[in-house]
Amino acid sequence: MYQRSQFRREVSLTEDFFRQKIETLSFCLNLFKNSLINFNFSFFVACIIQLQAEEESTRIVEVGEDPISVVQNLNKGGIINE
Repeated sequence: MYQRSQFRREVSLTEDFFRQKIETLSFCLNLFKNSLINFNFSFFVACIIQLQAEEESTRIVEVGEDPISVVQNLNKGGIINE
């Protein structure tokens, strides 16, 4: 059973993860809108590449794993930022 502080940290990490995804998608949509106006799709393509790179660095937590230790192990490898 998780302690309250572990649960809060887990929720905070999840919120940060989704906030970052939403910010990136919002940025991409704005680039796409500007690309349509300027007929320049190179920025939009660069944004899609960035999203793909973020997706590849995402680690799924398996059933039975401790999410905190998974995040700590990813951070040791320099894969994600807290």
